[in-house]
Amino acid sequence: MCKILFTLTAVLFFSGLCAQDKNGIKGISITGKKGIKKSMADVIAYDKAHPIPANFRARLRPELEGPKPKGQYPGAIPAAKGGSLVNAGNYRTTATSAPTQTVHSNFLTIWGSYAGVSGNESPYTPPDNCGDVGTTQVVATANCRMKVFNKPVITGLASTTPTGSSTTTLTALVNVNLNTFFSNSALGISSVSDPHVRFDRLSGRWFVIAVEVDHKTNNYCCIAVSSGPEITSSSSFTFFYFNAGGTGGSSSDFFDYPTLGVDIKSLCIGGNMFANRSYFSGCNMWVVDKKALLAGTLHITSFPQSKTGTDMYTPQGVQNDDPSAANDYFIGASQTYFSKMVIRRLSYSGTTPVMSGDLNLGPLTMTDPLGVPTLGGTTIDGGDRRMYAAMIKKNKITKAANLWVAQGTQVNSLGAAGSGDRDGALWVEIGNLSTIPAVLQQGMLYDGVNPSGSAIYYTYPTIALSGQGHSLMGFTSAGPAMYAQASAAGRYRDDLAGNFQAP
Repeated sequence: MCKILFTLTAVLFFSGLCAQDKNGIKGISITGKKGIKKSMADVIAYDKAHPIPANFRARLRPELEGPKPKGQYPGAIPAAKGGSLVNAGNYRTTATSAPTQTVHSNFLTIWGSYAGVSGNESPYTPPDNCGDVGTTQVVATANCRMKVFNKPVITGLASTTPTGSSTTTLTALVNVNLNTFFSNSALGISSVSDPHVRFDRLSGRWFVIAVEVDHKTNNYCCIAVSSGPEITSSSSFTFFYFNAGGTGGSSSDFFDYPTLGVDIKSLCIGGNMFANRSYFSGCNMWVVDKKALLAGTLHITSFPQSKTGTDMYTPQGVQNDDPSAANDYFIGASQTYFSKMVIRRLSYSGTTPVMSGDLNLGPLTMTDPLGVPTLGGTTIDGGDRRMYAAMIKKNKITKAANLWVAQGTQVNSLGAAGSGDRDGALWVEIGNLSTIPAVLQQGMLYDGVNPSGSAIYYTYPTIALSGQGHSLMGFTSAGPAMYAQASAAGRYRDDLAGNFQAP
């Protein structure tokens, strides 16, 4: 396995140190050396020679707590008692909606150790699972594993493992420990967390990121770029590493929960920062030059909290496969208010990204989700108000290129947030991105039928679009009478505004 030290040689352009002027915020630009190439054959061979011990138990670390909002955002839209939005043209969605779409596959990708059942693939609850779909493959990641599967064809048989309570996983083409995958002995990296994976249709490459947790402060973000559109034992990845201290941020911060969005120009990576790994100190954003990265060199522009003063919490880089896109975007929840979304837009002066100030939105009222009881007996952490993915997709029919996001929230049986006995999924479509962003439509998907003792909780929602304008929301479904499971709900582009079909 290649063990070459990748040292960032920082070239700081002091004339552009995030000065805010009428044209926006200029970042801290840094140039690094070449990345480290590893063959998948070497990673797989090392994994095979060093299996995870049968008695392995994860070294758990306390979840770092984000900022506590001081109340509801005054610009948010309240929900009526019936769950419908106040503004016209939006309709509530409940589990009684009549679906015309069906899900054709069910398979368990990564299994952990839950409820006394042994399993070492991801011994964390929840496992921070993430996935994406490429031209011929599906890649799933979790703490701390990556698996690669063949992409099912529409007319093929469903890929299934047993339903109910099952520990049977689908056979993977590639199955590796992410700690091995990202390891770098020269930098002291042997353990990673919070992986994210994205497939970039424009370059035909897979991008995988994670943060390492061996360093208590100034820990590294790890980036892996595939050699092509297919991951096999004969392919390879190139690895890059950077930390806050080496990119103009504070070396006393711990970088938690990296996010990833890929577009025509850049990789947009956001993160929550915790001073001395103890208290929240703000959010940093990084813009990575994709062309340079594909050529094997890390060119990165940093926008630390100390320079931007953003109110954004968990900056989510936005995925966008439009080859004509002129801007990059981050979107996140607010550090100070529930029911407030914050956008940062990046424009370019040549190849240098310039960031806007906070662009604020007030969607439907929401709050942090509840913990989720399950039929299996384990209560799942419901997470918080952060967004787990964000996508801009150009509709080939209408030519509109809008931003779609989803958030989990506590709701009652009428779909109203702020109090309640279950969790729902708030989804939002945002337009006017190049000028003053505005909410075009939104809605709440929730269980409006079952009583508290059998209520279904919808948590960790993400949403994606097709080129024809159809959308699909994926999330975890669970409850006192339901095992935790993957679920989905869809809408066609001509469905009623604000409406989603049944999950």
